Amino acid sequence: MVHCIMRIGQVHMGAIPLVSALILLLCGCPQSGVSGLGLGTPLRMNEDGLVAGYSWSLDEPSHAFLWDSDGGQRDLGTLGGTYSQATDINDNGETVGWSNTLLGATHAFLWDSVNGMQDLGTLGTEFSSASDMNNAGQVVGQSSTSSGDSHAFLWDGTSGMRDLGTLGGLASSATAVNEAGQVAGVSTTDAGEEHAFVWDSATGMQDLGTLGGAFSEATGINDNGQVIGQSLTDRGSLHPFIWDSTRGMQDLGSLGGFEAFAYDVNNNGQVVGKAKTDFDYWHAFIWDATNGLQDLGALGGFLSSSGVAINEAGQVAGTADEQVFLWDATEGFQMGRDGVAVDLNDAGQVAGCFYIGRIVWFILITGYSEPHVFVWED
Repeated sequence: MVHCIMRIGQVHMGAIPLVSALILLLCGCPQSGVSGLGLGTPLRMNEDGLVAGYSWSLDEPSHAFLWDSDGGQRDLGTLGGTYSQATDINDNGETVGWSNTLLGATHAFLWDSVNGMQDLGTLGTEFSSASDMNNAGQVVGQSSTSSGDSHAFLWDGTSGMRDLGTLGGLASSATAVNEAGQVAGVSTTDAGEEHAFVWDSATGMQDLGTLGGAFSEATGINDNGQVIGQSLTDRGSLHPFIWDSTRGMQDLGSLGGFEAFAYDVNNNGQVVGKAKTDFDYWHAFIWDATNGLQDLGALGGFLSSSGVAINEAGQVAGTADEQVFLWDATEGFQMGRDGVAVDLNDAGQVAGCFYIGRIVWFILITGYSEPHVFVWED
């Protein structure tokens, strides 16, 4: 299980055209290979096809949920407050995220089917949030300290919440943890810059540097300790990178534009994301050490696309022109339903969401649409 944080994770709810909304309302039944899971925004999926995220509507505050094919969508509740959100799920079905408490604080939580939702506490004051976990039950995220600064943390069932410190600045945040317990994230430095870091129990927090600019951030780490993210170059462009302890930070290049983001990496070191072209369109890409940066958007003939996840077989899930796709080097593109892809497992299942307009008293609310979760497989 490779651990990455995708910027598209929380899909923002926006207006959809009236005609599109009416089509979805009248013809929104699941397409071939699609399991409709109900109202909500999915964020992660594990190898068994369990989906974690948050559900909400105009009428109710958001609650973390867990979906499986046997029991359907389960409300995970809160830590005493009114809202919660699940951000990751491991292959044991354990789920992490954040919730508000009865007193109004925001705390990271760990949920399992035996113990329910467990409050992971904080590093000193009223805020913590979990972003990722591994199959050993180690949880990472960020928490406010007694001084009021926000620091990256690593939590486990034996030692509790551990402050991972910073790179000399005031703030840090952990975004991903691999099966070896190595943590990736971003921290401020003593010079006031934000730099990607990797942390382990033997060496502590290591500054990964930049591609020549004053900023870098880590978004994922695989089980070989390779870290991905993006960094400013000396020319002010934002480029994706892959880092390892032998070669350091490697620039993955661009598709002609000035921005690119790395979203996921598998244990073979293949990276996917999105990059601006010289015509200012976003295109999905895949990178590997042999072939370099490959423009998947151009291969598919899409105007706009993004690659969000890659599995161990090299299959890529993403969204192209508002339609979910699955790509591999042998079969090329397999197109799914309308919607947004958010995650992919090794079985080739894609989790995502689509939007349906809201009807109240037989009147369509045209400025509002609700997200519905689905799992699609070819």
